[in-house]
Amino acid sequence: MAFESIPLSSTPPQPTTSAPLPSSPRGALNPPSGKDGKRRSWNGFGAAKGDKASKRSSWINGSSSSGVNGESTGPPLPVAKNGSSEAVIAEEAGSSAPGNPAEPSEKPRIHAPPAHPHPFPLPSSSPLSSANKPLPAPEPIAGPSGGIGAKGLSAFEKIVNHTRPSHLPPKPKDEDDTHYHQWEAMMAQARDHEKERRKVQEARRMEKEKKLAAATPVWDALLNDPGFTVGKVKADKGLREMWFGGVPGYLRGKAWGLAIGNPLALSKDAYKSYVARARKALDSGRFPDAILEQIEYDLDRTLPQLKLFGRTSPMRADLHEFLAAWVVYRSDEGLGYAPYVSQIAAMLLLPSPPASAFLQLCNLLSRPCLRAFVTETKDEIEAFYRVFENLQADTFPKIFANCSSLGLRLPEGYFRSMLVEQVPFEACCRLWDQIVLDGDGYIFRSALAIFGFLEPRLHYPDKNEILSVLEGRNKATLAITEREKQRARLKGEAFDEELDGKLSVFGLNEDALFDWLATDGWRESRYERLVVREMPD
Repeated sequence: MAFESIPLSSTPPQPTTSAPLPSSPRGALNPPSGKDGKRRSWNGFGAAKGDKASKRSSWINGSSSSGVNGESTGPPLPVAKNGSSEAVIAEEAGSSAPGNPAEPSEKPRIHAPPAHPHPFPLPSSSPLSSANKPLPAPEPIAGPSGGIGAKGLSAFEKIVNHTRPSHLPPKPKDEDDTHYHQWEAMMAQARDHEKERRKVQEARRMEKEKKLAAATPVWDALLNDPGFTVGKVKADKGLREMWFGGVPGYLRGKAWGLAIGNPLALSKDAYKSYVARARKALDSGRFPDAILEQIEYDLDRTLPQLKLFGRTSPMRADLHEFLAAWVVYRSDEGLGYAPYVSQIAAMLLLPSPPASAFLQLCNLLSRPCLRAFVTETKDEIEAFYRVFENLQADTFPKIFANCSSLGLRLPEGYFRSMLVEQVPFEACCRLWDQIVLDGDGYIFRSALAIFGFLEPRLHYPDKNEILSVLEGRNKATLAITEREKQRARLKGEAFDEELDGKLSVFGLNEDALFDWLATDGWRESRYERLVVREMPD
């Protein structure tokens, strides 16, 4: 039988005096008494109330013959004539009953040692006195009140810490409320700033459209000139600035075709012959199934923001046939399909008819940088990466040092897709206006401009974090965007549901990108020297 199960009020006298337990912080030997003057067990955590009464009664009546640790308890105590235990209780308390003077004890009374300290404060009232009281019913805890932006607070929201993670100790409620209101004020200020930014962006768009409309006669004269050359545009400062502002949409196909040219000297009827061979191979089942599966996979991810190449779109069949013809053209060189080509083909197919777009695709992919990635020439790919790293080290030395220490490189999708996936569609069209005119170097220049825009996010010493930023899949940023979408829905405000470009989640748009490009201090001669130096012999 454990010591705690014996009621201390019935403990018989011991022959020797014992010292307090070493763990007891108090020197007093007498345990505290309850409100009724009766001695309790250690902090009241002995036996149940019913058990104590029954054991005391049996001991008084002489039925118990053993005490603590099995020692003999001696003869039974005298019992009052009325059969109650009041005399025994009075004797234990050191007082005499009325009419019966108490005789002094020969040996000193020994009591139990004081209670061990507990790691938490005990209630002031005796646990035994409140043990049988019914506990109050817990208040129901409601969930979040209807989502972000809804009125009213739930019981949970009234006590939860909003500004400290759950794994840390909670803040005082007044401090948490102060910080939460400050956070709400900052978010409101950020939303107001975003509204102002959108107004400025819309004003700049309208101004750009007016400039394009005013420059329409100049564009018509330039593109209809039989002596049009890329060198002529680059040499004329006015034409160069006009081209940098963007080609009108209805003239973009013609402008791209003239800027790319036909250095491969392909026939104008080349597309007809290759598409006929592709249809024949498809009908006979000789077209490779693996390539068809890869094409279908890429079509599902081609310019998703436009929704023009979905499963039920007629343009999907046109692009599928276009890519099949290009695979047949590549098969003459012993090559097959290449990733990201669907993105480039779709961009060329939108403003141009298939025959012209096919010539543009073949000639564009024959340029050195794109040819290296499309043909999977490893040594040339490494050479172009070294070129970019040299330019990055000159422009952003701290970012370059951080990326080098982490073993991080620019994702290949920047080169293979010509930035189609990374930037919004309108910004991509304007970037392509410059790429077809200036060559591969503008891809490197645009990538550096993106690094400049994302610079505050690229100093973190974690490879996965920086890679998630460059690929536009940073979890924290996407969560903030999703929260703002939900808030706008609840408030009935307008919000762009679809992300136009992977990096648009960070606020990258046409104005921000081209404001950086206008003042980046790019030197084409340095890029050309690096290409000559790094390219393998």
